[in-house]
Amino acid sequence: MSYFTLTPIESILQVQQRFWSALQSQMASDFDSVLAENYRCVSPDGPDQNRTEFIHTLVSMPLVVNYVSCQNLQVDVWGDTAVLTGVQVAHMQLPNNGESVVDRIAITNVFNRVGEDWWMVLSHAVSLPTTV
Repeated sequence: MSYFTLTPIESILQVQQRFWSALQSQMASDFDSVLAENYRCVSPDGPDQNRTEFIHTLVSMPLVVNYVSCQNLQVDVWGDTAVLTGVQVAHMQLPNNGESVVDRIAITNVFNRVGEDWWMVLSHAVSLPTTV
């Protein structure tokens, strides 16, 4: 019997993909398997947020997230710590008029391995100008 074991990079990419899926569902419970209890979001565009505050912000967005992609995605791993960087591109719709919006954010997400599981412990996000 053989078992398939993910590499640390594959595991982190899987956790990141679950985060993007949670953005689409906007269900608070979908963030439970991604964000560590001690999670923190920092951004120059607003105040720091803990896990509860961040989840509330994401699930109360008045936008529908159609899909999320990432440009220049890179993952670096040092033992039980990893950093994912890239430009997150969220394709969204406004609920009132259905107008499409593209949001670009430079992301730096820090992950920590606890046992066999990787958890996002910190996100640093910087809004980028939208290009036409």
